Amino acid sequence: MNAKLKTTPLTEPYYLPKADVLETRQGYRILIDLPGVRKENLSVSLEQNHLSLKGTITPRGGKRKVREEYPQGHFKRDFKLSQSIDKKALIAQLENGVLSVKLRKKPSPEPLSIPVD
Repeated sequence: MNAKLKTTPLTEPYYLPKADVLETRQGYRILIDLPGVRKENLSVSLEQNHLSLKGTITPRGGKRKVREEYPQGHFKRDFKLSQSIDKKALIAQLENGVLSVKLRKKPSPEPLSIPVD
């Protein structure tokens, strides 16, 4: 299993799925592999500058497991965002087992020319 298993006081164990963070001129994109996760078992939230991703991978039933490499159970991943992120322009999409969170940068403020008296 490649994902790290963590525990916190008074909570169940959870794992940290791996993430890639990519930067473009317009913003950032976070990609997280979440095989087996359904949208209804995934939560993406933003509080102040704290982006939090939580969810559960339910066991795949009905067949005898010969080998299992993907973790099951609870997962959690947190990111602290820069002040330069436009918090009203976040987009999260789950497709083919990959969560993509797009973060747009705020436009740079125009330089201000101050007249001298």
